[in-house]
Amino acid sequence: MSDRDSSARQRRRMKLDQQVASPRGGAVVQRNFANAYVMPEKVSKGTPLEDIINKYDQPPNNEDMERVDKNSHALMILPFKFDLSLPNVEPGPINYEMGYFDRWENNYVRMPCSLYYTLKNNQPVWFTIREELGQLKKRCDAKLATFKDLQATIMRCAGNNYDTYCLELLITRIYVPEERIHFMSTVLSNICDLALNVNTFCSRSPPLLLAGKNHSVTMSQRQAASLLACAFFSLFPYRSQHEQTREYKNFQDPNFLQLYQYGPTQKIEKLRCILHYFQRITQRMPNGVITFQRFSLPESEHPKWPKSKAPLSPVHLTMNQKIEDIDCVLQVDFANRYIGGGVLGAGCVQEEIRFCICPEMLVSLLIC
Repeated sequence: MSDRDSSARQRRRMKLDQQVASPRGGAVVQRNFANAYVMPEKVSKGTPLEDIINKYDQPPNNEDMERVDKNSHALMILPFKFDLSLPNVEPGPINYEMGYFDRWENNYVRMPCSLYYTLKNNQPVWFTIREELGQLKKRCDAKLATFKDLQATIMRCAGNNYDTYCLELLITRIYVPEERIHFMSTVLSNICDLALNVNTFCSRSPPLLLAGKNHSVTMSQRQAASLLACAFFSLFPYRSQHEQTREYKNFQDPNFLQLYQYGPTQKIEKLRCILHYFQRITQRMPNGVITFQRFSLPESEHPKWPKSKAPLSPVHLTMNQKIEDIDCVLQVDFANRYIGGGVLGAGCVQEEIRFCICPEMLVSLLIC
């Protein structure tokens, strides 16, 4: 074989190594992230940012939950108002005293804890899920859990064998021993607990925010964490590609299985962000409230952009601040036709990055 052939083959191998997740690739990404914190040359153009912020009305105070329109705004919590004198009070789930209220029907998320979600023998799948997660939690609490235990639990709960290359690579080869031990014993135990208690924390099924309608849903951060714990174990039925039903054809798959599969190094870093979120809420569960809203205009009111005579709004351009560092403004992203884009796949541009920085946004894949 000639030196030229050998060199070409080596270049192809190097290119493949850069595309597929590996411990070496993870180290390269970490160095790139470290370099990203070096501030670029300061660039500031256009209208001063303060002038833009001061020109427009600030968002109004949130509407009292007692007064929201129940036809267009679903509350998964009891009406709640934050009190500065009681900062640790957490909003309680609606229907808590009556127990879980099941909505196994169109226009609602079909929950893994529903007794209508059954096997061919009419046995509720939730019984199997509860047994598997309970056994895994016991092994975590005893500091005996291994990645193979986690992998087996995911497979049995999802009812199929799946590739978990990226998840395994992160936990077993990229995490240092202290990170791995903490995740497998403490963080994973809490994820199990959040999923096991989804029918307590989320005492009603979240509604689907369907296209073409104006609708909102409000939940606590604990409820969002519980739903994401279910997604971690890929528990939501009829959403994954191999079993997706027609009612979800216009929805994303909220289950994390696709993110676990063999793929580029970016998947590792997205997983690292999500697992860091679970680590943070294990240390301290936040007690805030999240609202997801879908806004829709009838086609007759769509702007006629080619004919519009309206002037452009003032613009400010800066390279010395990140979007999350600017206060008192909305963060807007124009990207994929499906919310979240490829955040649970190989995608890694603006929308996917925003969702990884704020993993609670992943709940929108479940309901929007």
